[in-house]
Amino acid sequence: MLDHLIARFRTWQLQLTTIRLLDNTDDRLLADLGIERANIAAIAKANRVKANREWSVAHQARPAALSPARASCEAATANG
Repeated sequence: MLDHLIARFRTWQLQLTTIRLLDNTDDRLLADLGIERANIAAIAKANRVKANREWSVAHQARPAALSPARASCEAATANG
C-alpha cells in the first residue's frame, strides 16, 4: 500500500517536472520536437499515466512458481 502511494507521488512529481521543463523550452525547440505549447499539460499527464501503468505492471503480484526470476535462480542452484 505504501509502495503504491509513493509510486503515485513520484509519477505526480514526474508530471510537474515535465511541465516545468517543457515550459522553459524555447518555441523553436518545441516545434522541432513536434510539440505545441498548448499541449504541454496533456503531454505531461499522458507521461504520468504511462509511468503509473508501467509501475503497476512491474509490481503485480505473481505466484512464486511462475516468476521467471525465481525459476532461473532455482535452475542455477539445481545445476550448481
